[in-house]
Amino acid sequence: MRLKRLEIVGFKSFANRVKLEFDTGITAIVGPNGSGKSNISDAIRWVLGEQSIKSLRGSKLEDVIFAGSDGKRPLGMAEVQLTLDNSDGFLPLDYNEVTITRRVYRSGDSEFLINRQACRLRDIQDLFTDTGLGREGFAIIGQGQIDAVLSANPLDRRFILEETAGIVKYRNRREQAQKKMTQTEYDLVRVSDILSELKDQLGPLEVQANKARRYQVLSGQLEAVVLDKLTLQLNELCTKETQFQGALAASRSEAEELTEQYQKLELILIQEQEQLSSLERRIEENQLQINDVNERINQTMQTIGLIEERLKHNRQTQSERAKQSSDYAEQIQGLLVKLDQLNQQLEHKQSQYQLLEQAVQEAEARVNIKRETLQHYRRDLEMKKSAFIEFVQELADARNFGLNYQRQLNQLEQQLEAIKQEAEEFAQAVKVQQEKIEQQRQYQQQLEHKQRAYEEKLQQYAAACGQHEQELQQLVDKEQQAADRYRQIKSRLQALKDLEVEYEGYNYSVRRLIKAKIPRVTILGTVADVITVPPGLETAIEVALGAGLQYIITPHEHDAKQAIEWLKQQRAGRCTFLPLNNIKGSTFPASFQKFWQQENCLGPAVNLLQFDPMYLPAINALLGRVVVVKDLDTALIMQRELPSFSRIVTLAGEVVMPNGSLTGGSISQKTHGILARKNEITQLEQELTASQDEIAAVGADKAKLDQKLHALKAEQENIYQRSHQLELALHAAASESNQLENDLRRLKQQLEAKEQQLQDYQTALFELQNEAAASQDNVAALEQNEQAKRDEIIRLEQEIAVLEQELDSDSEFLTTQKIACTGAAAEVKQLQEHQAAVQQQLAQNQKALDTLEADIKQLEDQFQQLQQELTANKELEEQLKAEKLKIGEQAEQDKAARVHVQESIKQISQKLKSLQTRIAKVDKSIYNHQLELERIDLELRRIDEELRERELERGSLTERVVTTSMAELVAQETDLKAQIRALGVVNLAALEDYEAVRERVFFLQAQFDDLVNAKETLNQTISEFDEASAERLSATYEELRREFQAMFTQLFKGGKADLELTDPDNILESGVNITAQPPGKKPQNLLLLSGGERALTAIALLLAIRRVQPTPFCVLDEIDAALDEANLKRFTEQLRKLAETTQFLIITHRPGTMEMADRLYGITMSDDAVSQLMSVQLTKE
Repeated sequence: MRLKRLEIVGFKSFANRVKLEFDTGITAIVGPNGSGKSNISDAIRWVLGEQSIKSLRGSKLEDVIFAGSDGKRPLGMAEVQLTLDNSDGFLPLDYNEVTITRRVYRSGDSEFLINRQACRLRDIQDLFTDTGLGREGFAIIGQGQIDAVLSANPLDRRFILEETAGIVKYRNRREQAQKKMTQTEYDLVRVSDILSELKDQLGPLEVQANKARRYQVLSGQLEAVVLDKLTLQLNELCTKETQFQGALAASRSEAEELTEQYQKLELILIQEQEQLSSLERRIEENQLQINDVNERINQTMQTIGLIEERLKHNRQTQSERAKQSSDYAEQIQGLLVKLDQLNQQLEHKQSQYQLLEQAVQEAEARVNIKRETLQHYRRDLEMKKSAFIEFVQELADARNFGLNYQRQLNQLEQQLEAIKQEAEEFAQAVKVQQEKIEQQRQYQQQLEHKQRAYEEKLQQYAAACGQHEQELQQLVDKEQQAADRYRQIKSRLQALKDLEVEYEGYNYSVRRLIKAKIPRVTILGTVADVITVPPGLETAIEVALGAGLQYIITPHEHDAKQAIEWLKQQRAGRCTFLPLNNIKGSTFPASFQKFWQQENCLGPAVNLLQFDPMYLPAINALLGRVVVVKDLDTALIMQRELPSFSRIVTLAGEVVMPNGSLTGGSISQKTHGILARKNEITQLEQELTASQDEIAAVGADKAKLDQKLHALKAEQENIYQRSHQLELALHAAASESNQLENDLRRLKQQLEAKEQQLQDYQTALFELQNEAAASQDNVAALEQNEQAKRDEIIRLEQEIAVLEQELDSDSEFLTTQKIACTGAAAEVKQLQEHQAAVQQQLAQNQKALDTLEADIKQLEDQFQQLQQELTANKELEEQLKAEKLKIGEQAEQDKAARVHVQESIKQISQKLKSLQTRIAKVDKSIYNHQLELERIDLELRRIDEELRERELERGSLTERVVTTSMAELVAQETDLKAQIRALGVVNLAALEDYEAVRERVFFLQAQFDDLVNAKETLNQTISEFDEASAERLSATYEELRREFQAMFTQLFKGGKADLELTDPDNILESGVNITAQPPGKKPQNLLLLSGGERALTAIALLLAIRRVQPTPFCVLDEIDAALDEANLKRFTEQLRKLAETTQFLIITHRPGTMEMADRLYGITMSDDAVSQLMSVQLTKE
C-alpha cells in the first residue's frame, strides 16, 4: 500500500483546492517559513482520525477551517481527502483504491467517509489500528514526537514500545473487558444486596401471611353479622317510609285547593292593575302634550324676538354700508390726482438717465485705450526682467563655479590629511588586535573551566531528579490506591442508593403507589422514610415495626381514601395508611420512668428515634408502647414488671409479648434491612467524603513534588543551556581570533589604496586651480554688463507708473459717472413702482365701492322677508294657546277614574294575604313530612352504600331471614372486632407479596449465577490479553533494542545506546529508559547531551521503529532542523535505505534533504494569506 493522492480545501491556510500526487520513493515539500507546508502533515494526521486539536496546533475544532484574511473571506468548511493504493490488500477492504474523506463545518458538524460512503470516526480509527498508521503510531513524525521521545518519563515512553509491538487492539479490548468487569462486579454487588434483602423478608412475610389468613376468616364472620344488622335496619325504615308518604299526599291535596283560589283572585287583581296602568299612561301622555305645547309657545315667542332683533340689525348695517360707499368715492378722486403728478416726474427722470448713460460710454472708451497701452509696456518690462534674471543667473553660476572649485580644493586637502591619520590608526589597530587575541585565549580558558563545573552540576541534578521521580511514582501509586477505595465506596453507595430509590425490599403495592405520584394525593413517605435509627438499633426497630416500616403516611384521610381507590383501579394490591389528622397513638405514662432506668433497658422505642415532630402521632401508633432492651434476659424481667406494654424487643431481634410468648432465632447477616441500609448510606457518604479528602491531599503532595521536580528539571535545563552557551562561546572565541587576523590584513590593503588615492587627488587639485582662474575672468566681464541692463528696466518702470496714474484718474471718473447713472435708474424704477401701486389702489377702491352697493340692495331684500316671518309667528302663538286649554280638560277626567280603580285593588290584596297565610301552614306540614322521608332515604342510601362496598343489592337483604335480635347481633360484632384487634397489625398484601418475593428470589438467584460465570469468563479473557501482550512486547523489545543500537552506531559513526526496562519482571507496566554514549564520551542522561546529539538520538530510535515495524508510508515534518551538515548526510543515507520499502513524504527546508528527494513540491503564501502549490513540479532525474 502507498500514498497516491491528497486533496485539501478550506483546511487551515489552504483556502483553495490543492491536489498532490505521490509516487514511490521520497517526496519533499519545501517552502519558506510561514508558507503553510506543515499544514500538509496536519491534514494527513487529521484525515487519519486525529482528535486532539492541540496536536494540530489549534485550540478548538473550528481552528482547522480557513479563518479568512484581508483579501479573502472566511470559509464555512474544511475538507481533506486521502487516496491510498490498496492493491496489495494491506487494508481489510475489498477495494484496490481507498479514499478517506473528513469534513468539518463551522456549525461544529463533522462528516466521515470511506470511498464516499458515510461512516463514523471510530470506523476510520479502527481501520488503521495496529497498522502503524493510527493516531498513536509513528507514521507521521514531527518535532513534537522528537521532543516527546526525549522529554517523556520512562512510564510515558512505554507507548513507543506498545505501538511498535502492535498491541493497541489488545489494549483497547482489555480496557473494554475491564469496563465490563467493573460493571459486572457492580451488578453482582447490587444483585447480592437485593437477594439478601428479599431473603430476609421471606420469614416475616410468611408470618404476616398466616396472620392475614386468620384475619380473613374473622372478617368473613364479621361481615355476616353486619349484613344481619343491615337487614333489620332496612325492614324498619321501609315501614316508616310508607306511613309518611300517606300523610304527605293528604297535605299536598289541601295545598292544591288553596292555591287554585289564590290564582283566581290574583287574575282579577292583575286586570285592575292593568286598567290603573292604562289610566296613568293617559294622564302622563296628557301632561306630555301640555308640556310640548308650552315648549312650542316658548319657541314661537323666542323666534318673534329674534326676528325683531334681526330687523333692527338690518337697518343699522344699511346705514354703515352707505357711509363706507361715500368714503370710497372720495378716495378714488384723490388717487386720480396723485397718478397725474407721478407721470410728470417719471418723464423728467428718464431724460436725465439717458444723458448720464452716454457720458459713461465715452469714459469707458478712454479707459480701455490706456489699459491696452499699459499692458504693452508691462509685457516689454517682463521680457527685459526675464532676460536680466537669466543674465544674473549666468553671473551667479560663474561665481558658484569659482566657489565650488575652492570647496573641492579644500575637501581634497582635508581628505589627504584624513588618509594620513587613517594610516596611523591602522597601525595602532594592528597592535590592539594582537592584544585582543591574547585576551580571547585567556577568556577561552575561563569558559572551559566553567563548562567542567556545569557538567558536575548536571550530574548532581540528574541524580536529584531520579530520586524525585521515584518519590513521585510512590505518590502516584498511593493516589491510585486511594482512587480504587473511592471507586469501591462509590460503587457500593450507588448500589444502595439505587435500592433506596427503587424502594427495593418494599412490598409491590408500596412501590407502585409511591412511584405513581397520583395527582391531588399527598404522600409524605413510608414510616422507614421519616425516621432515623441510631447505629446498632436497626434490627430491634425493624423487628418492632415489622410490616409497619412500609406503612404510608398521609396528611389527611382523604389522601388515603384516594390512594386506596387508585390501588383498586390499578389492581396494585393493598397498603396501610397513617393519616396524621386522624391517627391515634398511645404512650407510656410518666410513672413508668423508673422502669427505663434499669440496667440494660434502653427505654421506649419512640424515645430512641429521630423524626419530625409532625410524625409523632403515627410513630406513637406503631411504637408508642414498645420497649427496647439489650438482651432477652432483661426482656423477660421487664415483661414481669411492666404493668402494660405492646411488646419488648431486644437488640438481637427477640420479641416478648404481654401474654408471655417469645419470638427469636437467627437473622441473616448477609445484608441489612431497610433501616440498616439507610444508616449504611449515611456512613458510606461520610467515608466517600473522607476518601475524596485523602485523594485531594495526595494530589496536593503530588503537585508540590511535581512542582519541585519541574523546578529541578528547569534548573537542570537552565544549566544545560548555560553549558551549551559556553560551548558556543568557545567556538565564537576561536572564530573571533581568525576574524581579527583577517581584519589586520584588510587594514594593510586599505592603507595602500589610500596612498594611491592621495596621488589622484593631487593631480585633480592642479586642474581645479586652472579652471578657477578662468572662471574669475568670466565673472568680471559679466559684472560690467549688469548695470546697463538694470538702467533700462528702471526707465520702463517709470513710464509704466505715469501711465498707471492717468489710468487711475480716468477709471475714477468712470466710476463716478456709473454711480450717478445707477442712481438715476433707481429713481426711475422707484417712480414706476409708485405709479403701479397708485393704479392698484385705485382699482381696489373701485372694486370695494361696487361690492358695497350690491350689499345695500341685498339688505333691503332681507328686511322685507323678515317682516313676513314676524306676522306668521304671531298667528301660530294664538293657535297653540287654544290647543293647551283643550288638553287640560281631558286630563282632569282621567284622574277621577284612577281614584276609583285604586280602591278596588286594595280590597283584592287583603283577600290574597289571607289565603297566603293558610297556604304557608299547609306547606310547613308538607316540608316536615318530606324532611322525615329524606332522613329515611339517607339511612337507606347508607345501607345501599355499605351493600355496594360488598358488591350486594337491597334485594339480597329482603330475601334474608334473620332470627337473631339486634342486641345479640351487636354483641357478636363487638366480640369479632375484639378478636381482630387482638391480631394486631395485619398486612393483607403479605399473601401476594410473599409469593412475589419468593419468585423474585428464584429469578435473582439465577441472575447472580450468570453474573458469577460472566466474571470468571472476563477474568480469563483479560488474562489471555495480558499474556498475548506480554509475549509480543518482549519480542518487540529485544528486536527494537538491537535495531536502535545498530542505528545509533550508524548515525553517530560509533558510540553506544540502549533501551532499558525499569521493571523487567512486569513488562506490561514497565517504563523505558534511554541511555546514549556518543563517540568519545561516557554514558550519560539524554538531558546532558547537546541539542544536535539529542535530536540525532531520537531520530535513531524513530528510524529503528521503522525497521521493526515498517509502514507503507511515513511523513517527516522538519525533524532534520536541528542536525548539522555531517549528521544530516548520515540521516539522509539511512533514509534512502528505508525508502526501498517505505514511501516517505518529507517537509523540510534543508538543501541536503532536498537533494536526496525523488520529487519536490513547492508551497508559497500569496498576498491574501492563502497557501498555494507551485505550478511547476520538479522531478529529480
